[in-house]
Amino acid sequence: MDGFKRYKEQEEGMATGATSLSVVREELFATMTETQQNLERFLEERDSGTLLQRSVHNLQQIKGILSLIGLAGAELLAQEMQVLAMDIPAGANEQCNDQLSAINNGLHVLHSYLEHLEANWVEMPELLLPAINQLRVSAGQSQLPESYFFSTRLTIERPVRPPLKNLNDPQAALNRLRHLYQLALLSVIKEKNVQQALGAMKKLVLDMDVTDPAAASTIIYWVSAAALESMIDGKLLLTTERKLLFSRLDREIKQHLSNASHSPSRGLIKDMLYLVALAYSQGPCAVEVQSAANLPTLPFTDRMLADEYRR
Repeated sequence: MDGFKRYKEQEEGMATGATSLSVVREELFATMTETQQNLERFLEERDSGTLLQRSVHNLQQIKGILSLIGLAGAELLAQEMQVLAMDIPAGANEQCNDQLSAINNGLHVLHSYLEHLEANWVEMPELLLPAINQLRVSAGQSQLPESYFFSTRLTIERPVRPPLKNLNDPQAALNRLRHLYQLALLSVIKEKNVQQALGAMKKLVLDMDVTDPAAASTIIYWVSAAALESMIDGKLLLTTERKLLFSRLDREIKQHLSNASHSPSRGLIKDMLYLVALAYSQGPCAVEVQSAANLPTLPFTDRMLADEYRR
């Protein structure tokens, strides 16, 4: 059973923002169409501050409607469009074409998303992230992580801990293991023998877990091993963001090894748990983390997201 069907079964009978969409549909879609028309006219009449003002007003109205019916992801997209539109001056030259293009794309994506929502009644705000991030980049802001809309508890109790190795110099062993992790990570970044390199990274992280005398004070090894296992078993796409995630893991391990009381980044833990939930792997590490964290079932797959992102 795929993630969408599992999610539909879990959500059966529950009210979501999708149930209220039909009430405001006519006004919402008409306002979006009018906004697109105003922006298209503005491209030809750059001195028309009135057209731009109407677009900003309409985007604020769209945001208000989406807020009213509780579609948080769609509301955020409208908010980012409004913020960017407010920064475009009347008489804007071609340097503002990227911003105008991002807003037009955002309206197109929002229209498609709401139609999809009407047909399926399942909210998937993750589908909106590419458009949201395009708007944020155009506005000079940082991009949101792929786990932004993912919700789960981050304080997890590990059920069973493996016994530590009895080594004379665990620190030297840990330094060597981390160096080997970096070499495998480099292969992943260069996209050379990726599956083999990811498997090596998982094994090395698990080796650190049973080598580090302070392993009991952190869940970073355990959760990251589950995320790497999920990358392999779920055949998750190797995106730039995921390469950066496992680079962040290396820096996090470095901080932990230099300071045993260091608390792992909650953002990093959340990003790792998102990969575990997304892959829904039946591997031993992933299953243990899924159970301990009570991870939610996601209504989409990695491939589904990738297909939507390419549209």
